[in-house]
Amino acid sequence: MKSPLSPPLLRTCVLDPALVLSPFGIQLVKQLGDVLALWIAREFWPFTQQEAFWKTLDKTSSRLPPPEIRAGAKAWRTLQDHTAPADLPLYWYGDRLWESHLPIAHPSKAFHHWETTAARLETCLPMQRWDDLLLRDTLALAVTLPSGFVLTHQPQPQQPPVICALLESANVPCHQLDEGNPLVQLHRQTLNTYLTQVGLAPLQWQNKRLAALQLGVSDWVALPSLLTKQNNSMFGIQPAYPEEALQEDISLTELWQTVTGFWYLL
Repeated sequence: MKSPLSPPLLRTCVLDPALVLSPFGIQLVKQLGDVLALWIAREFWPFTQQEAFWKTLDKTSSRLPPPEIRAGAKAWRTLQDHTAPADLPLYWYGDRLWESHLPIAHPSKAFHHWETTAARLETCLPMQRWDDLLLRDTLALAVTLPSGFVLTHQPQPQQPPVICALLESANVPCHQLDEGNPLVQLHRQTLNTYLTQVGLAPLQWQNKRLAALQLGVSDWVALPSLLTKQNNSMFGIQPAYPEEALQEDISLTELWQTVTGFWYLL
C-alpha cells in the first residue's frame, strides 16, 4: 500500500509494548507503518516466546503478564509462523548490531548510544514487573532516536499511562500537558490525521485513549547527539549535542536526571 503522506512528513514513533500486544496491536503496526517509522523494544520478540516460562510462575507473580497480554504474544507468535519479522513495518535493535532491523543509512554508532542509555535507565528502575525490560528499551529509544515519541495509551481515566508511572518511579518527572495548549492541539491534529489516513480512526471512536509521550532533555552531558544541526523534530524539543560531550565517567543515574516526560491524549 502506498503511503498517503509524502516521505518528508514521516516521523519516528516508538510503540508502547502494551499497545503492540493489545488486541488491535497487529492491525496498528501494519497500518500505521505506512505513515510513521515504527520502532519496538529489543526485548519484544523474545518476550513473545516466553509462554513456557510464564506457566512456571505463580499466578500472583508481578512477572506474569495479564491474560490479554499473553493472548497478544500468542497472536504475534502465530503471525511469525507465516511472516518474517523483517517483512513487517518495524525497526528494532537486536542483541548485536547485525541482528538489528534498521532504516536505510541509520548510523551504526546509534546502537551503542541506545545500549548505554538503556543500561543507565535500568539502574533507576525497580525491575520487578513483567514489562520492565520492554519499557526500559522503549524509553531509551524515545531519548536516542531523532524526532522520536512514544505512542502509548491511558489505561483508565484520571490515570497516567503505565510508561509514565514507570518514569515517575525512577524519579523522572512526567507531566500531562493541558489540552488547550496550542502546540498540543497541533500535535494531536497531526497524529490523528495519520490515524485517519491509514484507517485507524475507529480506535479513537472506540475510546482506546491513545496518548503520546515526548521526552525532553534539559542538560545533556552524557550522550552524544544523533541529530544533525538542523532539528526537524515534530515536537521540537530534542536539541543537538556535540560529540565531545560524551563523558564515560558520569554516574549511571545522572543521565536520566536531565530528562522530563510530557504526555497528552490524542
